[in-house]
Amino acid sequence: GFTTFKLPVVKLPMEEMIEWLVSNKACTTAGNKGLHVDTTAEDIPIPDDLECFQVLMRRVDGLLQRAKLEGVRLELEHIWGQVQNTGQCTAYHHHTNPEKGANPYDLSFVFYLQASPEHGVLEFPLPLYGVDYTKDIFPETGMLVAFPSHIPHYTRKNAAETPRIVVSGNYRGIPYGRKR
Repeated sequence: GFTTFKLPVVKLPMEEMIEWLVSNKACTTAGNKGLHVDTTAEDIPIPDDLECFQVLMRRVDGLLQRAKLEGVRLELEHIWGQVQNTGQCTAYHHHTNPEKGANPYDLSFVFYLQASPEHGVLEFPLPLYGVDYTKDIFPETGMLVAFPSHIPHYTRKNAAETPRIVVSGNYRGIPYGRKR
């Protein structure tokens, strides 16, 4: 399922993360082997050694490790950011690792550095046997959303006058007793 948390942003270097992503918006993975086939023009790779993001990831890691299934270890694979201006949206995609295949234990997340419902709803379209189980997440600054990596999703168009700014990532779920 889906899990949402509200992180106390006063304890996070929000301004520093926002400033870094905005200043690196031109450094997307477009033209390179991207993190996801359908979002390469949007994803801004985040280096492992940036302290402001390390602070965030320690909080995210702690929450997701506690929220995950018993008997499964989570290993962070990637983190990236997105800065989406008025009128932009995120393409329909999923986070299944193309090299390792689908894994029911994998988790993905999005953390909203700057967002409100006006910045674009995160939608998980889930039609099943003629019934619509679509899940809409109405973003807020400081919200963390975790979801199974294999579930397709997208964001609706940003209708705000300010950018939607997020940090996202993937965790590989490894059952204890199994090798990577």
